[in-house]
Amino acid sequence: MNQKANDLLESENYKEAIEYYLKAIEFLPDEPIFYHNMGVCFMMKKDYFNASKILQEAINKNIGLDETIIYLANSLYELEDYRGVLSLSEPKGYKERLDILILKVKSAMKINNKDLALQIIKMLKVSGYESQELDLIEKMII
Repeated sequence: MNQKANDLLESENYKEAIEYYLKAIEFLPDEPIFYHNMGVCFMMKKDYFNASKILQEAINKNIGLDETIIYLANSLYELEDYRGVLSLSEPKGYKERLDILILKVKSAMKINNKDLALQIIKMLKVSGYESQELDLIEKMII
């Protein structure tokens, strides 16, 4: 059932893939990868509300994948839930951590928390990250 759902996901048949993941969850409700993959389907459909709910469930079930946090952060950002983005824990992987921190800077700016944005920018720079976008955001704050 999971393989069929994965095949449907890969072929961009998201609606049917979701149905198969739901069936898989009926049999193994504590398997976090089903929730992760179903959340990806909702994201691809641009249904960020359902994506965020399902991806959070995968995290609650201890998925342990950094990309789940990234997908959740992106979904929350699209929903303009900037405080939700800021509340997420940072992934362990270097690239994933940078991706989250960038979204957190943007989220801090969206809620006009410039001090937090500067603090996150410093964390990014300490991590060795530099970009024109980051420099521009920093100049806007200072």
